[in-house]
Amino acid sequence: MEQLTNIAMKRLIDEKSGFNEDRDLLNKLSKNVPKKPSFLKRDLDARAHSEAYRLQFRLPGAEKLDGSIDATLWTPYNKRYVWGKIYLSQNYLCFESRVRRQVSLVVPLREVTLVEPAENQSSTGADKSILVTTTRSSFLFAQIHDRDFVVQKISELLAKSRLNYITKDNVCTSNSSSSNISNCEEVKPVEQWKPQPPLMMLFKAPLTSEAALKQEAKEKQWELHFAEYGRGITMYRTTETSKLIIQGIPQTLRGEVWLTFSGALNEKAMNPELYKSLVEQALGKSCQANEEIERDLHRSLPEHPAFQSDTGISALRRVLSAYAWRNPQIAFWQLCNVCESLLPDYYDRRVVGALVDQGLLEELAAEHLPILHAKLQELGLIKVISLSWFLTIFLSVMPTSSAVNIMDCFFYDGAKVIFQSISVQTLIYEAYSRYGSLTIGWIERLRLKHRLRVVQSLEDGIEKNVIRSVIVDKYMKIEELQELLSLVREELMSQRKSEPDRYDPTQPPYEAYKVDFDLFRILFGGLSPWGKCTQAESLSARLFRLMDRNRDGLLNFRELVQAIGMTATADLTQRLKLLYTLHLPPLLTPADFESPTHSADGAEVAAEATDFFDSMEQSVASLEMPISMAEEPTVGTLSRSTSLNSQQGDQSWEVQSMGSLRSMIASKDSPLDLKTVPKMSQGHFIALWKTLYDMFPAQPEEQETYHCIASIGTLLLQLGDVGKKFYVEREESEDSLLLAASAAQTSVIERSPDRNGNPSSIASSADPDWSITVEQFLASALTGQAIVDFFSKPTDLIEAMATLKNRRFNRVHSLSDTPTLNG
Repeated sequence: MEQLTNIAMKRLIDEKSGFNEDRDLLNKLSKNVPKKPSFLKRDLDARAHSEAYRLQFRLPGAEKLDGSIDATLWTPYNKRYVWGKIYLSQNYLCFESRVRRQVSLVVPLREVTLVEPAENQSSTGADKSILVTTTRSSFLFAQIHDRDFVVQKISELLAKSRLNYITKDNVCTSNSSSSNISNCEEVKPVEQWKPQPPLMMLFKAPLTSEAALKQEAKEKQWELHFAEYGRGITMYRTTETSKLIIQGIPQTLRGEVWLTFSGALNEKAMNPELYKSLVEQALGKSCQANEEIERDLHRSLPEHPAFQSDTGISALRRVLSAYAWRNPQIAFWQLCNVCESLLPDYYDRRVVGALVDQGLLEELAAEHLPILHAKLQELGLIKVISLSWFLTIFLSVMPTSSAVNIMDCFFYDGAKVIFQSISVQTLIYEAYSRYGSLTIGWIERLRLKHRLRVVQSLEDGIEKNVIRSVIVDKYMKIEELQELLSLVREELMSQRKSEPDRYDPTQPPYEAYKVDFDLFRILFGGLSPWGKCTQAESLSARLFRLMDRNRDGLLNFRELVQAIGMTATADLTQRLKLLYTLHLPPLLTPADFESPTHSADGAEVAAEATDFFDSMEQSVASLEMPISMAEEPTVGTLSRSTSLNSQQGDQSWEVQSMGSLRSMIASKDSPLDLKTVPKMSQGHFIALWKTLYDMFPAQPEEQETYHCIASIGTLLLQLGDVGKKFYVEREESEDSLLLAASAAQTSVIERSPDRNGNPSSIASSADPDWSITVEQFLASALTGQAIVDFFSKPTDLIEAMATLKNRRFNRVHSLSDTPTLNG
């Protein structure tokens, strides 16, 4: 459970796609492995072991631990065998002694030339031994229980490793850079360049005679150490190495040693020519990251001679631009270029990793320095002063000469250095002496504990901002908004099949969560009383289209709240006005109500209603015909409708009309606002009245309810007939929207015959001069008590969401499995 929690928290931080099983485990060749209770448990254990393995030996993130076995290692510097454990992965063979820090070894398989069993020498302890020969030296492992199997395994890994290097492209490109191409424009050709020596070699800092002697002494110590323990990635790493690191690395060797112990040398070898490729892609592009880099280039270390000339500035530009191109979500952040892998989640827009380690520091200070912790806690200073420490690894709070010594230890021992507490050598020695028991594994376990708190705090902050941004609309209470947001977040997480678009913090908070039509349809059916009728699918499609202001096929959280609120919690007049709006063009076209929809038993929807509509005047005899929505709309239906309008040249009218309808439903009721609402034609009114009938559930007094609906419908039909003589002669300019809608309807009717070859029913029988206004609709509807009661009744959204969540947890996956809207 702890491992799953850790994976979940990292997924929330990184906003990556979901958990994928490691299928390589199924084909893994293993011996003496105990049976696991499930493949999931085995998968999680393998992930945990691999992560600990990568942290311990500073290996690339793609390395997966293949297995381990007890063995001894011959250490030529003291001519002894040291007990420990051999670790194997796709590209590395590593060794760690049983006694912590006694000796460790990292051997890249790319440097191995031969692996063979060695002759047994029981007198020297070299029984069951293996000799590993590299391009630089040889390593002897002994006392291996199943030597032949281990040799076979190493040989297989070695063959695969060599094959990968042969087939691998020399020029590697970043996975994330492709997403950045669309946001950058080519503004100038890239000048030819070639890698140059380190700036410290080109701009040598003047040293005093005393400092020069110290540097020379350090260089001699390191040269002797290299001669005895080896050099490069395959050197024996012992306590003697730690002592030299604490004393400080000489300037001439600092780059080499940092690359070796930080693991950057492994990354470089795994991705040859990557830097050159990234530089060529990044330079000459115009984008936000490059603009920020250009602004800061001349402000970075202005006192240093290297950055007072174009040579140093150009080198810094290349490094920063290449990294920003590789990681566009982080973009420009100077220190993260070299510390990203050792300080995960530090250098992003939310600095989650640094916040996690702030909590970690506070806990460690309380345990080891209680008096100091109590004082800092009283003053509230721990989190104020420590964030810059972590983000800059103390570079901002001490001289450079001392800070680079901290960096020496950081690249050798990793993140635990930033938690350890005068010359800087004495300070570091004290830190290692007193707090040397802090291990990387222990730090990671504490990070998990504090990662939960930080992620929860960040999510709570986002939730508060989102709710604060939508509560002003007054459609829902805070508790209802919290529950709805929780439901949406759960569904978005459970349905996520690919990496989502990152939320842009420059956008309003409610843009952080968006729902597509499939999820909206389910929420509409579960939360809105309108979602219980047989035409709920059609209503939800039209409402979704109306609320989708930017026409991107998604509703942000504010649009979702407005859509649900206007059908479930809004006042009587606003709900009726929305119902009226949903049956106006372009939301409802004649093509949408020409074909009948059938229920499960084959009867037409609203067949019972025809008995009540029979009493209406002859002008609406078409009501006796099969009338309902067309095929249940989906996002595809909506796009086809939009495409049809575009083909007929009415797209601009449609955009204008939709904007007018949105403005109308969002505005407060006033005589002037209602005057701007388009009048409704007879065909659209018939569809509206069928929907209204369909909304009322079966109940004992249904005969009285249906009679009320039929009576009001008759009244509105009569009002439309009487109004013809007053509205026919009005000037076109007074109702241009209706005239445009009529023209579009006529075009659609002429080009969209009945699908079964029958003549059009509603469209052909509807009176083209007949119309009613929204004022007439509201005034008439308010005279029916059944209608008033239904549209005035508030919905208990808390209970509805609880029911919807129960349906979700009763299913294997998520609410998206729900087949229909009907209750």
